Amino acid sequence: MIRGIKYVALFAGAFVLANCVPTPAPIETPRPTNIELPVTGPSQTSRDYRAYYARLQQQLLTHGQLRRDGGGPDTPITKRMLVDNFAEIALKTEYSFSNSAILNRRTNQPQSVTKYTKPVRAKMFFGANVSPKDKAKDQAEISRYLTRLSKLTGLPVGMTNGQANMLIYVLDADEIRQIDTTLKQVVPGMPKAAVDRIKALKRAEQCVVLPSTAVNRPNEIEISIVIVRAEQPDLMRLSCFHEEIAQGFGLGNDSPRARPTIFNDDNEFATLTSHDELLLRLLYDRRLAVGLKPADALAVVEVIAAEYFAGDS
Repeated sequence: MIRGIKYVALFAGAFVLANCVPTPAPIETPRPTNIELPVTGPSQTSRDYRAYYARLQQQLLTHGQLRRDGGGPDTPITKRMLVDNFAEIALKTEYSFSNSAILNRRTNQPQSVTKYTKPVRAKMFFGANVSPKDKAKDQAEISRYLTRLSKLTGLPVGMTNGQANMLIYVLDADEIRQIDTTLKQVVPGMPKAAVDRIKALKRAEQCVVLPSTAVNRPNEIEISIVIVRAEQPDLMRLSCFHEEIAQGFGLGNDSPRARPTIFNDDNEFATLTSHDELLLRLLYDRRLAVGLKPADALAVVEVIAAEYFAGDS
């Protein structure tokens, strides 16, 4: 993928999907710490990444990609499209982990309705080489985006300086390679395969999200960890924030057929679209209960979507 791996590693406390380790106590909302590295300036690898991403963003823009218009006359949406896309994006998942390996890699496994049920409090952490200007810009963008997500989901959503259940890290290549201690502090018992996968992100993989569900409520998201490469220019970094945070809310899959959407590998859209807003509204409609199985969920989605398109020919 060009924009990033855009994957969701969804695991339930002790990773019930794999049944390979004992189930620990429910996860407490953590008090994470910043990545502590010497402030020595970016490495040559990080500088090379920055140059690469700058060229990539320019290339994408030259080809009309990374749109921010939310879709328009060239991207019509029908009820059938919306329901089918919801089935692919919200009711399937790309990845799962055991303690030693990635399981079900890109097999689009069915997934019951999975989402947050409590207020979402986000906290941002920046690597040592992120400039004060970029920090301020990212914090402002995320704050506005969380306000938008609150309106779409009906949940209280916003930034916090206290305990958080959505952690957003903006780190350079060297800091990502040293993130294992931080991840283990944030979610004790995280599978080694997940930690190793994050540490080994390739240059073409610009961002990632790892939602974790409650041990005794396997479809209730308890905490999401978003990791974004700091070397990216503004628009690509914003694109990562939009997609990974929205995936952290439960839209865990991509679909090559969906449009207009950020949940697609084609990089056409950089920011949440009108179609994606409908997906979030559907997922967080109170009629769609947490844990509802895909077939039952789709019956409810059909009813809700018909309300959105009432009067359309």
